[in-house]
Amino acid sequence: MRFVPQKCLPLLPILLLVAATGLTGCDSDNDPVAPGPSATFQVTNVTPADEADSVSVFVPIKVKFSRPLNPASINVASFRVVGTDGTARTDSTIATFTPVTTWTPGRKYTIEISSSVSDTSGHTLARDFTSTFTVIPSTGAPIANAGPDQIVTPGDPVILDARGSRDPNQLPLAYHWKQLGGPDVLFSLENLFIAPDAPGAIPFQLIVDSAAGRSHPDTVTIFVGTGRNSTFFVSHRGSDTAVGTRQDPFATIQRALDVARDTPTSDDIFIAGGYYHESPFLAAEVGVYGGFDPGTWVRDLDLTATRIIGQSRVVHGHNLNLVNLDGLQVLTAAADTVTGSTMAIQIVDSSDITLTRLKLTARDGGDGPEQSLPLSPPRTPGGAPGQDTSDFLTPQGGAGGSRIDLHDGGDGAVGSLINGFQGIGGDGPNGGLGGGGGVMGYPGSTGAQGGTGAVGENATEGGAAFGTLDTQGDYQPANGRSGSVGLKGSGGGGGGSGGGAVIVFGASGGGGGTGGEGGYGGFPGLGGGGSFGIVMVNVSGVSITGCQIATGSGGQGGPGGTGGSGGPGGSGGAGGEQTFNALGAGAGGKGGNGGTGGTGGFGSGGGGGPSIGILHRATSNVTVTDMTFQIGQGGPGGTNPSGGNGASGESLEVKVTQ
Repeated sequence: MRFVPQKCLPLLPILLLVAATGLTGCDSDNDPVAPGPSATFQVTNVTPADEADSVSVFVPIKVKFSRPLNPASINVASFRVVGTDGTARTDSTIATFTPVTTWTPGRKYTIEISSSVSDTSGHTLARDFTSTFTVIPSTGAPIANAGPDQIVTPGDPVILDARGSRDPNQLPLAYHWKQLGGPDVLFSLENLFIAPDAPGAIPFQLIVDSAAGRSHPDTVTIFVGTGRNSTFFVSHRGSDTAVGTRQDPFATIQRALDVARDTPTSDDIFIAGGYYHESPFLAAEVGVYGGFDPGTWVRDLDLTATRIIGQSRVVHGHNLNLVNLDGLQVLTAAADTVTGSTMAIQIVDSSDITLTRLKLTARDGGDGPEQSLPLSPPRTPGGAPGQDTSDFLTPQGGAGGSRIDLHDGGDGAVGSLINGFQGIGGDGPNGGLGGGGGVMGYPGSTGAQGGTGAVGENATEGGAAFGTLDTQGDYQPANGRSGSVGLKGSGGGGGGSGGGAVIVFGASGGGGGTGGEGGYGGFPGLGGGGSFGIVMVNVSGVSITGCQIATGSGGQGGPGGTGGSGGPGGSGGAGGEQTFNALGAGAGGKGGNGGTGGTGGFGSGGGGGPSIGILHRATSNVTVTDMTFQIGQGGPGGTNPSGGNGASGESLEVKVTQ
């Protein structure tokens, strides 16, 4: 509202009116001016208190005001501590000064707050504020002592012991524990927790402080075992001539297993991260754990993975009991033989086996090879020669070739005084006919060759999708079938006898040759090898939990082999000859050759190799939980030109076989 006076007033009343109303003159507006100092805005408390002594080196400065602060009025110029730098901040009615470093023991400091500090309404302090304090004197910083390393078992209560810590000034200590690694633990009290289930190492850092300062950190490590009697350590930094302690570890897993096997107690083996190129043979009553840091022996399965890279069969054992495998990565080599299989783990004739947190990778199984041709059977017996002409005795015909289970050759015809006789025909479905006899004075005819044997049958049943798992835990591939043997050839006919000369006998005919043996059947195609993560036979009480298994492809089944050639038939015997003393008598005919044996049939193709995560017999007691599988393809079956292809191999996460 604008104030307009009606008439001028005396000077003193006007001045009083101006003072009371804020008017600057008779016709001035009623405009406000900036507020000045207020008696009600003031410092009400300071920490540390004015003139306080024995102040802790860690204490920040806190100043409380009577009304909320204007944050912009608090800065390094309006709120400072003489002799040190720091930062200031506000929170409603409180301003806090924090030094860049701790206070110097025994030194006196002065707090200065400028009267420019204002509240949120713009009212400032009536005057500058000062206060002093003296820091506690010190003969040195506290010393932290985290206590000796401890060895515990899962479930044990663990107390972190800092009683060896001290302050040279005899001041009370505050304790600050920090876990540096290993599995997270839950403290039920400030320094009490329960040891976790998994073995490993858990390092802790201790810092103590007092009013006089803060200690350097000290560390302690809690080693969690499994309750077995002894623990051996393996690291690439070690040596197999070492004693196997944390400070002096072995270099190979097998050395640790051999030492553990020779001890009368159950043991553990802790393996540092890294690559171990070996195929360890397990020992009874031994736990094997991977994933430890080689320096601290803190366990982290991802950061310090233990990788065992072995042959086609890596970790294996038999006659085991009370064995634990945990936190290992296992990789097989490729199959080392044709039709060979790969197995990351193989355990036989064992009990109480626990496999946890394993990463297993089996590479491809071996392929079945190309089959060679069977050898050809040898030549069969030939016929006997006929006898020469005679003027006294009848020349006997040559005997046909003969052998058990083959077709005999026909006998040659006996000699004759006039016309010759016909030879005997050979055995078999296509036996050669005997040669005809010669007319008086002329030679007999040659016997006919025996017929060729029929071809053997091709195998029509190829190898199966899975072979067999034997009692030793080895996979026997699913082979194909052999082709059948070719049929035997027929015998050759006997030669006819020559015509006689009335008083002189004509020569006799030669015997026919034996029929040839049938060719051998083609060899069966060999089954492909398998790719397996875990194979177990005759085991009980087995638990497999939280593992990752990746398998490769099964090997390709081999093709069935080609049948072999039939054997040659026996040669026909020569006919008897005409001699000069027997003028006019005919020579005997030659016996016919035996027929060639039939070609053998084709073999069938082998089955493709399987790819299986876990394979065990039905008689085994195995429990599988919480698994991750990456299973490869079963191998393709082997082929056969005339049918009988092998089946593709199985691809399964778990297979139980008889």
